[in-house]
Amino acid sequence: SPALPAGVVPADRALRSVLTSAAAALGVPGCENALAVPAGRRVVVALVDGLGRSLLKRFGGHAPTLRAAMADGGRVLEVAVPTTTAASLTSLGTGLDVGEHGVAGYDVLDPDRDVVINQLGGWDEATDPVGWQPKPTVFERAAAAGVDAVTVSLPAFERSALTRAGLRGGRFVAGRTLIARAQAAERVLKDARVPTLVYFYVNELDKAGHRDGVGSERWLHALEEIDAAVRRLVDRVPAGTVVLATGDHGMVDVPPSRRVDYAALDEAGELADPALLEGIAHTAGEPRLVQLHFRSDAGPD
Repeated sequence: SPALPAGVVPADRALRSVLTSAAAALGVPGCENALAVPAGRRVVVALVDGLGRSLLKRFGGHAPTLRAAMADGGRVLEVAVPTTTAASLTSLGTGLDVGEHGVAGYDVLDPDRDVVINQLGGWDEATDPVGWQPKPTVFERAAAAGVDAVTVSLPAFERSALTRAGLRGGRFVAGRTLIARAQAAERVLKDARVPTLVYFYVNELDKAGHRDGVGSERWLHALEEIDAAVRRLVDRVPAGTVVLATGDHGMVDVPPSRRVDYAALDEAGELADPALLEGIAHTAGEPRLVQLHFRSDAGPD
């Protein structure tokens, strides 16, 4: 008989364990230290959006700090399906797998209202992010335990739906640029008077990759700037601070010749292959993992 799926990624190899392990190292009850983060009073987690292991291996010459950290005891972590920002960051922020927290893709169907919502940056106003993902986040649990839980991210994300769904809790420190955010994280750690957990979000690499592609001049420049920012952070934070760096997914360039567009139009403006959407009520997901929702009257074929 066909083999059944092995299930979720074990905790000691999962991205979802990073913040929970950091919180456990700070003494937050109920959080498992699956990654064996050293105990201390200050932990900072730098999340580089779009940086996967294969990219770091391929372009490590542009990121000597991250490359050296990976070679010196770094471990390979796995993310859940789908490997997309909204799902991965919510797993990071809650310590839960995708099937537990429900932020399951770039676009997903809200079955209660029969509408597709964008879970990265375009939640439908009628969909309550906390109602969609009501389970406590690591930040909420840490703050309740007396830890100063701090998110350092872009101003636009402070009240975003994704933040309210999977990254809410603690306090928010905004910085528009990479340097501003790195400096803000440094200040928080230097000023810490109680156990402190800092989540430092970096979006510049992912943004450059979507715009110009992996390995482009803009992308390589972003990687170099990020590596330098991490180096400065490591050099300047108080002694004993634990600095963790990870990514939420990787990135590949797919040429047009390798893409299948189920919504492609012909010269007359009609669907080029209407059979691809026959019986489909909604399309969701994203190019790397399309989600198809069938009409109730769709036949077995």
